[in-house]
Amino acid sequence: MSVDKIDLKLFQDTAIEDFRKNLFKRLRNIAVPQFQLEHEGLLEIIIEVYAHVKKLQMHAPEPGDIKALTATLDHLKQYAGRHFRSEEVFMEKNQFTELDIHRRAHQKFVQALLELEEKIHQKSVSYVIDLLHLVMGWLFDHINQMDTRYSKAFLGQSLSPAVCKTVVPPLNESKESQTSGSIFRDQLLKRLVVTGNTHIDHEHRQLLDQILNFHKFVENIQVRKPENADWKKVDHILDFLTQYCLTHFKHEENILKQHQYPLLNGHIEEHQKLISKLEELKKQLLKERNILFTVDLKFFLVEWFLQHTTRSDSKYKSYI
Repeated sequence: MSVDKIDLKLFQDTAIEDFRKNLFKRLRNIAVPQFQLEHEGLLEIIIEVYAHVKKLQMHAPEPGDIKALTATLDHLKQYAGRHFRSEEVFMEKNQFTELDIHRRAHQKFVQALLELEEKIHQKSVSYVIDLLHLVMGWLFDHINQMDTRYSKAFLGQSLSPAVCKTVVPPLNESKESQTSGSIFRDQLLKRLVVTGNTHIDHEHRQLLDQILNFHKFVENIQVRKPENADWKKVDHILDFLTQYCLTHFKHEENILKQHQYPLLNGHIEEHQKLISKLEELKKQLLKERNILFTVDLKFFLVEWFLQHTTRSDSKYKSYI
């Protein structure tokens, strides 16, 4: 069973190729050639899922985007199903004592995948973030940990708990990746609503730059194990973002108040919700240094900023 490498040109983002290289460096060799090849095939499909999420993140979802994601998920379900059956037959043939535990893990993954796919179609496309967490978490928790146990048993080795000690080098950003980041920034700037007030428009651009800086930093650390210095930088960026938002919101609200904007109360409420969310995530990160929280925040900030400026801020243009 094999899978072709995805056509990265389809997504026009060299950062995806960097992401792919880093993931393959982290994939453990389980010493069973058939299943090692199948794990690499699964990894290619997971990278394709990541590419779809990045594409959905960069603009409002179109029918074709969801259709493409659905096709990739169908491919993942079919490929994973065949791989799981092959693994279970192998474990049964070799009388692996943890077969039932392994089988339940397979079933749990498939069920979670089906539930998230339904949420994406029935509720919100934002569930693609949970989808990415699922496939990435399963890749390293299941393959790099659980699968090494049956490979050890097959090779007659001790079944002491396996600990992945693979060290992933920091992602060195290429010129192509820098260009990709610039394109992303330009695309977001094009969608940024110009209110006509020089002071507000200047702060919006500065705020977007800070959000993009955070976005770029998280892109770097999410493909390796963050160090203490990385977490300190995350804290610093979030503190700065929170303070900047408070200052900008105060300026904006004062201007709207001066012009007697009738929807001011609702606008203030949206500002307060963002600050509350930022504070909540900051506390969460201080309590548990989990890279998935920063990925959530990265997507939330970009999505909120664009929705707020294109929807809410555009409403007061004619008043100021």
